[in-house]
Amino acid sequence: MAEQFVIVGGGRAGAYAAATLRQEGFSGGIVLVGEEPIPPYDRPPLSKGVMIGEVAAADGLIFPWSFYQKNQIGLRLDNPAVHLDVEGQRLQLYGGELLMFDRLLLATGSRPRQLSWDAGSAARVHYLRTAADAEIISRRLRQCRRVTIIGGGVIGFEVAASAVSLGCGVTVIEAADQVMARMIPREIASYLLDYHSERGVRILISSRPAAVAGEGTTPRAVVLEDGHTVETDLVVVGIGITPEVTLARDGGLAVQDGILTDAFCLTSSSGIYAAGDAARFFHPIFERSLRLEAWRHAERHGQVAALNMLGRAVQYQDVPWMWSDQYDLRLQIAGLMDDADAFVCRGTRAQGSVTVFALKEGRLRGAAGLGKTDSIGRDIRIAQLIIEAGALVDPDRLVDPKVKLKSLLPARMAAPAPTAGVAQT
Repeated sequence: MAEQFVIVGGGRAGAYAAATLRQEGFSGGIVLVGEEPIPPYDRPPLSKGVMIGEVAAADGLIFPWSFYQKNQIGLRLDNPAVHLDVEGQRLQLYGGELLMFDRLLLATGSRPRQLSWDAGSAARVHYLRTAADAEIISRRLRQCRRVTIIGGGVIGFEVAASAVSLGCGVTVIEAADQVMARMIPREIASYLLDYHSERGVRILISSRPAAVAGEGTTPRAVVLEDGHTVETDLVVVGIGITPEVTLARDGGLAVQDGILTDAFCLTSSSGIYAAGDAARFFHPIFERSLRLEAWRHAERHGQVAALNMLGRAVQYQDVPWMWSDQYDLRLQIAGLMDDADAFVCRGTRAQGSVTVFALKEGRLRGAAGLGKTDSIGRDIRIAQLIIEAGALVDPDRLVDPKVKLKSLLPARMAAPAPTAGVAQT
């Protein structure tokens, strides 16, 4: 009897895992289970093109409907998994169907972190995660003049840029004393804030919202803890996400701010794997457990999980990378910035781009670049390779614009090849 592999999660990790299984020759059954009524789609456009009405979420399908039919990948959409029987190797869906599996991949993603507010305030705010969320917020943006965004993270600033492009007045409220403090150094944060401020965005740092005043579901003002108010017609909350681990936890799998896995995406139960936003995995380069929330990570993690479901024993060791477009600026980040012991800066705003490198014990650990030039992408890609190599780096050469970053790569990495054994779909 043919094996059946089941993938829970209708996001990028699940889609690429399914595609990789077929690409690598798996001929058994594949079933992809998703909560939403459409196949997996890209989420980055939700806060940009979808938000301003240039594209629809359905335009961003990762693979067309026909792909699943052609590759005999069964879709269970708008029908979330509700119970996992690990020992019985069974998965129950909301609609009552029981799916038997030989291998299971949990790519359950994440959900927006919620504010703990009174019911009235909670009813007057919007969170952005799904296509349906984006469509609702997009319609509201066209009906209002003043938008308040709670949370100065990637989603918050992308929505701010979209709202500005539609002519809205925007206020961003951030509780910390620096925006995106876990992701970018102060030099980059300052550049980003100034750019938004120059376009009319009002940014309140070290400010905590306490409630949203209004009538019914219509907001009138955000009330801050210090008593000040911010008048508004729309409130969007973007204070981070939490991994969706309910299915795994209730099924008895080990969870700790994510579904715990090893470097091969294997959970605490044989035959069950996890990938994407929901997975906390051991990273061999950084020698610690990580949980990453990024578009490219989800794709690559799903691919590697699929290979390991097929018994290939491939470690996931990609250097983290993410990007964000805001106005005509592009932000790119590679590696980690949170455990560095030194930072050095290359470039200036006047030159069109700034890149900050994070070092630990003389080795490059992370890099963040912001600017309008194509050099950002090139520099961050080279930084990824330097981090991967783990070589000692001279900080003075890192910051010298006359020194090409590529010259800092070990000779064996000067012309990198694609990672062997991982499907490039």
